[in-house]
Amino acid sequence: MLIWGLHVHVGIRHEDRVWPIINALMAHYPQLLAVACSSPGWDGMDTGYASTRTMLYQQLPTAGMPYQFQSWEEWSNFQIDQQRSG
Repeated sequence: MLIWGLHVHVGIRHEDRVWPIINALMAHYPQLLAVACSSPGWDGMDTGYASTRTMLYQQLPTAGMPYQFQSWEEWSNFQIDQQRSG
């Protein structure tokens, strides 16, 4: 799947601050998505969408809103469950 995009890595000093920041940003998800829209075309044609990437990504298992964790411990436990379940 050939998709062009941009992502940004942000460093957070302490793990206790990560999920509160992510959860606060998710309250503004529609606005963040609107700012990121930059791909109305696909294969040389206007798709009618502001972001074709959004439509393409929705078929992937990692698409959509992230899980709502409240702490780094919840996140760590989720990762352990993912490893155990394969």
